[in-house]
Amino acid sequence: MSPRQYLLIFRAHYKLALGVMLGTVAIAVPMILSLPKQYSASTALAVEVRSPDPITMMLMPSNMATQEDIIKSDRVTLKVIRTLGLDQDAELREQWQKATGGKGKFEGWLAAGLHRKLSINPTRR
Repeated sequence: MSPRQYLLIFRAHYKLALGVMLGTVAIAVPMILSLPKQYSASTALAVEVRSPDPITMMLMPSNMATQEDIIKSDRVTLKVIRTLGLDQDAELREQWQKATGGKGKFEGWLAAGLHRKLSINPTRR
């Protein structure tokens, strides 16, 4: 087919193409605006172990599990909350009030929310 034939086909069906595009945008924009914001981050972490397995010269799985437990600990999570200033966020405090009625600790509620979304995926064991 020649470029002229493509233009003739497009001219004949441009209303249909335009309608499909506008329909898609009309559906997508409200959905995107109504979904809650979600952010993701990833990092590479090097773990230095003083005594690797002498036979394989690799990290023991128990060492990696220990590091995962440290990262998932409440102490680290609370430090992240304070460093990011999430405990000072009025909007988050309002969400906590609605969700719990003001019962329990605000920082504990934030930590539980972070723990639910936290995933640790080691590349090698």
